[in-house]
Formats: sequence, structure tokens, C-alpha cells
Amino acid sequence: MKSPVKSTSAVVVCNSRVLRLIAICGIVASLGSVAVPAPATAEEILASTFDLTTINGTATKNHPGVSGLPISATTIFGKDLLDAPISDPDDPVGTARHELFHGIGFADAYNSFFAHIYTPTSGPLTGVPVFNQLTNTLGNDLLVMTANLSHDVAGNFNGKGNGGTLLNQTFFLMTPGPFPGAPVPYAIDQRDVDVLNAAFNWSGIGGIKINVVFDNSQGTWTAAEKTRINQARDDVQAKFGPANGTNTFTWTVQVFDAAAVPEPSTITLAVVGVAALAARRWRLFRRRSAGVHVLVSGFSQPN
Repeated sequence: MKSPVKSTSAVVVCNSRVLRLIAICGIVASLGSVAVPAPATAEEILASTFDLTTINGTATKNHPGVSGLPISATTIFGKDLLDAPISDPDDPVGTARHELFHGIGFADAYNSFFAHIYTPTSGPLTGVPVFNQLTNTLGNDLLVMTANLSHDVAGNFNGKGNGGTLLNQTFFLMTPGPFPGAPVPYAIDQRDVDVLNAAFNWSGIGGIKINVVFDNSQGTWTAAEKTRINQARDDVQAKFGPANGTNTFTWTVQVFDAAAVPEPSTITLAVVGVAALAARRWRLFRRRSAGVHVLVSGFSQPN
């Protein structure tokens, strides 16, 4: 049994076509700045969650782990994602559910989540991060994790691992999907719920009351877009107990209209803090990945 290393100190950026080469070797959070060509279009921004905060503070590159119950997070969505049909392969509702799950605890920046992850040193999952039901000792393995420790590996691990309780997690909500054949919108599977309860016991302490704050600083929200967000909020809330749970979580959401922003000739990546978890998906490969909080031509963008 080996303890993993938090991924937030060395962040891999693989969120857009323009950053592919950087993604191959990774980008360290202490990097000052690097100029890269601008993307062909700005519509590659789909969604990203950052400012993961507990009662003890917010995760940053210098303080990548925070203890305690999550109390707030911020997500920025691309407007064309939220305006897409509910059956669109980019999955507007499923993506919103996915991002909110990061906010309420599904991220290695939250110490209570990270404490359950270990790396087996023998058996079929040798060297692969695994989320276990217990901490400091082994109980049942619940999920096989990606290298950034904040997503489910999309694969069938049925019966493998300690306790033989792993499942086929190919279409789980917190995979870096969606993948061909997956339901749209992505459903909230019980295993991802179990993991958050193992880390934070949301269901056992009265559930979550999620307050949504619609921030117009990056773009203006429409009534239809707000409906999508509120639907995701209601869906997630219901998985952990009553509609208005005991524990308040504030989800600040922003919308970014790529069509309204002139495209710069270059993008300067100035690292101003760890997004701890940036689950933005790349249209070409339909994936979510880890990232950093960057400044893009004056626009503070979690990448």
C-alpha cells in the first residue's frame, strides 16, 4: 500500500487543441508564463471548476490541500454548451452535474477525499490510484482513479481490487467522458455518491443545501441556461438527502460567450493559482482534465 502524491502541484493541461504539446510533458504550477498560439476558436471552453473552498480556506498552488467540509466552489461554462440541446454529445446537463460533484468534494484538493486514495503495490491494480472506503487501513475499494486523482477511470474493474467490490465504471458520471454509447445526459451513479459519503458523510449529516449564485461578470445568463444549472443542482442535492439539507454549499456559476470575445494572437498562461480541479472537456476527444487558473488576454479563465 503506497500513498499517492497530490496532483495539484504538477498540473497537466490537456484541455484544448492548442495545448496538446504542453499536455504531453505537463506544466508545473510554479511556471511563470508561457506564450502559445491562440486556438482556432474560443468555443473549446466548455466548463471548468475552481476556487474549491472549505471552512478552512481555498486550495491554491501553494496550499493544494484544504481540510474540512466543502462550502463553496466556482464553475464557468461555455454559453454554447448550455444552449445546446439536452441530447447534445457535449452533454450540458451531465457536465453541470459533473462539475458540481467536483465542487462538493470530488477532487484531490479536498484532504478528506484525498485521504481515501492509495496505490496498490501488488495485484491487478498495482501502481494505479484507488479510492478505498477507509483511510489508513484497507476496506473495500470503491473506485479506480485517473492519474490526476479527481476522476474515475473509464473501464470495467468488476470484482477486482481489495474486497472485490469494484464495478464497471465506464459510464460513471465522474469519468473523463462522455464516451460512445454512454447515456446523455450522464446519470449520477450510486458509486460516485458512495465515494463522497465515504469522504464527507453528506447523507449522514443531513444532506446538502446548494445555493446557486449566477455571476454575470463573464457573460449574461438566460432563463433557459439558469434552468439547466438549477436542474443539475436539484439532481445532485437529491442524491444526498432532503431538498434543503442541513449543510449549505454555495455554487457560483459564470457563463462565457466565446463569440463575444475577440481572439488574441497569442494566449499567455500566467499561473495565478491552482484550479485544483478543472474538469473542462475537449470537444475533439470529449474529455475532462485537470488544469490551472490562468489569465487569457485579460480574462481570468480557469483552464
